Amino acid sequence: MSDQRAGQSTLRRRALLASAVGATASLAGCLADTEYTIVDVRRESTTTDEPLSFDVAVLDPDIRIGSPGSFELAATNDGDEPLELVSRGVAPFGMLQLQTETDVGSARVGLWSEEYEASPHVDVRSDGTSVDSDELLTPIEPNETVSFDYDIHGDDVPRDGGVYTLAGGWGDDVVTYRRANSDERNGDDAADADGDDDSTLAGTGLNPPIHFEIDTRSRIPFV
Repeated sequence: MSDQRAGQSTLRRRALLASAVGATASLAGCLADTEYTIVDVRRESTTTDEPLSFDVAVLDPDIRIGSPGSFELAATNDGDEPLELVSRGVAPFGMLQLQTETDVGSARVGLWSEEYEASPHVDVRSDGTSVDSDELLTPIEPNETVSFDYDIHGDDVPRDGGVYTLAGGWGDDVVTYRRANSDERNGDDAADADGDDDSTLAGTGLNPPIHFEIDTRSRIPFV
């Protein structure tokens, strides 16, 4: 199970960023702060007959020191019957991440929301994050759209940026759905960032091919 740094608390992030900025300033311009920009989001077309379609809107493309970038993920029920989205941690999609492949293996960027700390189903700790096994159900009627906002923090992005694909966390898919009133159930074991998790959410899992291109730029501090 991957350790998602997205589970760090907002206050913890601010403290770390303040420390980093202070250290950089003390070098009197010897180092440059690395910042990032979401320059493109691509959604590959699919030919499946799934009842859900997806859209992404970039809310803030700039991933700056102390100020995250953000985007909105939306799902629409294009079918003719009610569905329910199934997630863990937070509704409607759960705790997601961005993934890419590098020369030395996979790299992951944890996505963050202040709702993680507010959720009774998420345990945010200094050494990682865990979610319980409770299924969170979000009803979605035909032609209805549900959405959730995610933040991208610069301290989570590798310095060379790159193209990242949206992925689920805790071994789950990006989106899991099932027909309303389904009697399917998920496993009883909790998912923990520090252990293995073989449980999956019951239903149909979808991983829409959504790719984020993140560009790197260096901001030279004033001396």
